Amino acid sequence: MKTLIFFGLLIIIVFGGSVKLFSRIKTISPFKYIFFSGTIYLLFGLLIGENGFKLVSEEILKHLSPILHFSLGWVGFIFGFQFEIRFLKRIPVYKYFVFLLTYVFSFSTLFVFTFFTLKFFFPGLLDNKRLLFGTAIILSFLLTESSVSFVTWSSKLFKKNFTEFKVCAFIATMNNLIPVLFTGIIFSFYSFDYANKEIKLNSFGYSIKHLLLQLAIAVFFGFLIYFLQRKIEDRLDISVILFGSIFMMSGLSFMYDLSPLFISMFAGVLFANLTKKHHLILNIINPTEKPIYLFFILILSLKSTYFSVIMLFFVILLLLIKYYSNFYVFKIVNKIKPESFFMPPEFSVFLVPVSSIGPAILLDMSLVYPVQNTSVLTGIFILGLLIAEILSPIGVNMMQKRENG
Repeated sequence: MKTLIFFGLLIIIVFGGSVKLFSRIKTISPFKYIFFSGTIYLLFGLLIGENGFKLVSEEILKHLSPILHFSLGWVGFIFGFQFEIRFLKRIPVYKYFVFLLTYVFSFSTLFVFTFFTLKFFFPGLLDNKRLLFGTAIILSFLLTESSVSFVTWSSKLFKKNFTEFKVCAFIATMNNLIPVLFTGIIFSFYSFDYANKEIKLNSFGYSIKHLLLQLAIAVFFGFLIYFLQRKIEDRLDISVILFGSIFMMSGLSFMYDLSPLFISMFAGVLFANLTKKHHLILNIINPTEKPIYLFFILILSLKSTYFSVIMLFFVILLLLIKYYSNFYVFKIVNKIKPESFFMPPEFSVFLVPVSSIGPAILLDMSLVYPVQNTSVLTGIFILGLLIAEILSPIGVNMMQKRENG
């Protein structure tokens, strides 16, 4: 009964809050972005959850696991539906070039730093070298992501830089794809030993079979959704087909420790390139994206998470590394000048805040790997999300004043 009551309150909070928080904000202030994005809900979750007054028990969160799996599947499908090959072909080659340079350089610098400093900042938590390596990779993937929402919000202050913001938005969209792909690979190569309560590395043969199984499920449901809705035009009927299919994908993932985010994303990509009803489908799935994001960050912040003062310092260093990595890449690309490209290096500030897909990836992993390492990752990500969304808008506001002044 407590779970049902809490779930009902959760629906009211996320849907009611999303209507207000995500509405058009008439005046742009650096302190309003955290409300605009909905990340303020993290603080609410930390206050009432396991890290605060413990008003929501761990038992209630466990009962919400099936709903959480379905939500991960749904948001994965929404994310995958964005990638239509016919549109990707129209994007100039230089944008892919800039994206690859920013991603590779940012990821590499973050990985090298985290791999060699994690044991120093968190002694005793990462004694296993394999876990240290895996944690450094996951953390680097998560923090390399950028927020399309923040790029869009910031563009209102710099209306003359339309081309530069289009490049930033493209980079932000593409660098959110890679961590989701990586999540599916992690689920195949690592499994959780419930008897010994530890993460173990699977054999190469098993891992490849597991990965192919996830892809096979995605392909099957991608075609299934397409054939079921092919001759249907009614919006409600199509909604039922999507709901049922994604629920089945998520259910299979829940049963066999697969990644609902990864599987549904691939199904969404396949379906997007088969169907011709993009406008109708988008009208069904897009309104649900922001409430689900609020649901994710609330659930993420309700769970017991590791925090410390040294972690705060560590996170600030990671965000600075991310900023300067993109800063110097933009400087290098400006010298190469592909297709008369020019990007002010300070525009790297628009790529610092992390994306909304990050909480989904962390929740996906925490369901399968309930260990302390996941708690540390969650703590670093939450602090990174909050600090970036407080400091980056201030930086943007200073840039805007300097440009006008």
